[in-house]
Amino acid sequence: MSNELQCGHWCVYRCGQLCGIPLRGEEILAILPPRSKGHSLAQLRDALQSLGLQSEGRWETIDSFLAGDFPCIVHLQNPDHFVVAYLRNGSTIYIFDGAGARKEVPVSDFQSRWTGHTLRVCRSSFDSPLPAFQSRNVQGSCIQFDTIYQDAGTVPQGTRSVRLSYKFTNAGRMPLTIKRVYTDCRCLTAQQPDHPIAPGDRGEIVLEYVTGQRESFTHQAVVETDDAAYPRIPLTACGSTNIRVEATPTLVDFGSVAVGSTGVSYVFVGFRGGGVGSTIDSLSCSLESVSCRVVAPRDMLPERLLEGIKPVAHSGSLNLRSDVVKIIELKWTPTIQMPIGQRLAGMLTFTANNSATNKCRVPIVGTVSPPIEARPEVADFGDLLPNSVVHSQFALVPTAGQKIQILCIEPPIAGLTIASAVDTGGVVNVKLSSDSTVVGKLHKTTIFILVRINNSDVYKIPIKIFGWSRKQ
Repeated sequence: MSNELQCGHWCVYRCGQLCGIPLRGEEILAILPPRSKGHSLAQLRDALQSLGLQSEGRWETIDSFLAGDFPCIVHLQNPDHFVVAYLRNGSTIYIFDGAGARKEVPVSDFQSRWTGHTLRVCRSSFDSPLPAFQSRNVQGSCIQFDTIYQDAGTVPQGTRSVRLSYKFTNAGRMPLTIKRVYTDCRCLTAQQPDHPIAPGDRGEIVLEYVTGQRESFTHQAVVETDDAAYPRIPLTACGSTNIRVEATPTLVDFGSVAVGSTGVSYVFVGFRGGGVGSTIDSLSCSLESVSCRVVAPRDMLPERLLEGIKPVAHSGSLNLRSDVVKIIELKWTPTIQMPIGQRLAGMLTFTANNSATNKCRVPIVGTVSPPIEARPEVADFGDLLPNSVVHSQFALVPTAGQKIQILCIEPPIAGLTIASAVDTGGVVNVKLSSDSTVVGKLHKTTIFILVRINNSDVYKIPIKIFGWSRKQ
């Protein structure tokens, strides 16, 4: 939209959206030329009528205004501006301010700026599609939305998603096809008619927004049609939530953690409105072998981590006082029984202030890596000479400093012996020895080296045998 638009222009633009009329900045400037001293309600009324909308100017009390229908253009003072009031939810009025921005205003604040000058706006029962100033060809398909702007208002925390409906009519004489609907974010999905809409029939597009942990949202979807006048029409979906608690990050990824070692991660929990006196309760995690607890910020985190903390999105800054931001410490110690190399998932769940409405879930993922790596993963005895003793060497490397004790070969193989030595870095150098005849029979088979880790768990390390007899 143009920077030349004044508050009156924004009122016409937003009223057009609310009544299903997509407008461009140059169209608004054409029907409502800019004025150095702004516009009057009468001029706004004339501009709306040129769109095909009915409007009635009147002076009202705040009580009669609140009891009436929306949308409504209202003059407010301090500062002087026309705004569009379009929704009321309890003690909150939703408006577009003088710059066209969506605002949630308490009724008390709205009343303190009240002047009484209003312009009620509504759609008329039209014989031709809107906007009225544009001669639209009804011989083909002709789409007319009831509204192209939907506000979900305040969405209760814990609501997984919000569905917003945009109904329309085919005002033309040929079937109307919705080619596709694409959205500006993966959090917004669209459902569209799967068949052409016959002349005079009604259709519907549904946008579903996944709320996540965002405090407010405004997203768009673009509808592509075969209407020559409006091949692309933007739909707007917006709203806010009453989320009092936010967790960051929204996904904890431990990465790759070796069996027997411990990965550590943190979740920062912020409270809207300061959070003084807030608590975290019912803390649990469904990922096996993860422990979780609330920790004090300065006592538990190293300075290098504190320096790297990014601000919590909703507050603009991260105050590390323990009564404002809570920190959950997660420690994951994979066990030998867990699947190696597989990405595992779970969920951190907690409530805040003993309230079920403040229940938060943070997905957790991680991959279990082997505690020991064989380098190389094969025992290559090379070319086998008849009736000779052959050897192969490899190293067993602990991935996280574990102590390794070799137990045996599995399955036991007569004539195949194992010897080992530990270097100063904890790496175990292994030497396999055998008769060339035995190795020749083991060619391309896999044996297992059984080791004990940290004087506790027993772990199997696969080793593939290669030995090349001359006849092979």
